[in-house]
Amino acid sequence: MKPVTLFLCGAAIGAIAALLLAPESGEDMRARLRSLIQKKLGEATDNENELSMIMEKISADLEDKD
Repeated sequence: MKPVTLFLCGAAIGAIAALLLAPESGEDMRARLRSLIQKKLGEATDNENELSMIMEKISADLEDKD
């Protein structure tokens, strides 16, 4: 067989195996990823707000010392 034919057969077998062995559907995976990303973005925003408050407190403390 030609190398291109072997490659295409291997790709097809791999695609079929991935579909059969996938633990969840693509829709479920996208929903889970979307939820995880939203959670992490919320955590990052919370951390940003907390850091901002700490920086304001440090700035105020430094101004009080002057």
